Amino acid sequence: GQTVVKSKPAAHAASVPRASGGSLGNQVLDRIFVMSVPAGRELTVVAALSHNPNVEFAEPDYIRTTGLPCSLGDCVAPLDTYFGYKWDHHNDGTLNNSTGALVVNTGKADADIDWLEAHQQLGAFTGSAVIGIIDTGVYGAHVDLAGRVLPGYDFVNNDADPADDDGHGTHVAGIAAAAGDNNLGVTGVAYGANVKILPVKVCGPSGCPTSAIASGIRYAADNGANVINLSLGGRFGSTTEQQALQYALSKDVLPLCATGNDGSPKNISYPAKFAECVAVGATDWLDTKATYSNAGAEIDVSAPGGDTEDASGYSYILSTYNDGGYAFVAGTSQATPQVTGLAGLLYATGMRGTANLRARIQNTADDLGTAGWDKNFGHGRINVYRAINNFTN
Repeated sequence: GQTVVKSKPAAHAASVPRASGGSLGNQVLDRIFVMSVPAGRELTVVAALSHNPNVEFAEPDYIRTTGLPCSLGDCVAPLDTYFGYKWDHHNDGTLNNSTGALVVNTGKADADIDWLEAHQQLGAFTGSAVIGIIDTGVYGAHVDLAGRVLPGYDFVNNDADPADDDGHGTHVAGIAAAAGDNNLGVTGVAYGANVKILPVKVCGPSGCPTSAIASGIRYAADNGANVINLSLGGRFGSTTEQQALQYALSKDVLPLCATGNDGSPKNISYPAKFAECVAVGATDWLDTKATYSNAGAEIDVSAPGGDTEDASGYSYILSTYNDGGYAFVAGTSQATPQVTGLAGLLYATGMRGTANLRARIQNTADDLGTAGWDKNFGHGRINVYRAINNFTN
């Protein structure tokens, strides 16, 4: 809720907040003031002030720490019953149940997306975003998704009921945007109360036709989605699908796509292989490439998708399911909504432009392979805290 602004020498500092909807606070240095702004709009206000002729510079009121706060154990975890199982969000080397008791030791501390650090900083942010889930549908009555799921469409049965008869889409939706701090279940990456899910059903018992996928992409782009998740794929490229992706980008909607689960060292699946997608691979709780995750020249970034290090399934990703409960599942399908959730979170906290979102996610990722980009991880495993603060490599 705060920015810092410096007025030009001849300007009246009091005129700056009037033009931006903020209010002037304490003076820090000569002509430099703290300015209160609506929470979640800090980056938007800073961008607007950069074009104000009375402003010399504006910037967020950054938060410094003596280290990543959660690595020191002084972050407050969200009020969600099963957060202790979410090693993908915060991994201190242990998994803990709802009472805080140890369940199992994980493979490597900090093999996570530094979500808890971002949550500590953002708190109950009020910014909004719409995340399109193009999948098997979404179970909107789930307690961790209730009130967040917008009316959508079913391109398999051609009706307005995108109910999930499989579970995959609900699992994906929860990873991206389950409600946070609600004393229930899990929390999504984009956990804020004003982040919504647009369910678009394109997959049925016989799979996911590219015609339905293309229709779903266009529908999401035309019905308010800011980012779209495509946790699906196949061996062959579809021009129809690619042109739908191009349409989404023309509407300033960013598509994020799973690289696939074939374990291929050089071939990722379509549509992730198309340049229009942010192609997402999967990591495990050792911060290594998941055994199933496809690699190749088109991969952009990676995120936790889980693997088989723990026979009980705890090394998979826990999320919402279409029976109203929760399930552990692994795959690039689970990695992709982590990145989609981050893209939605960046949008909700003021960032605009598909190229800007993509660059921020890539440039703030934690490098896990060779220096810079590589075929296994792309630019690295995403880091939510670094992305929110634009801490680049």
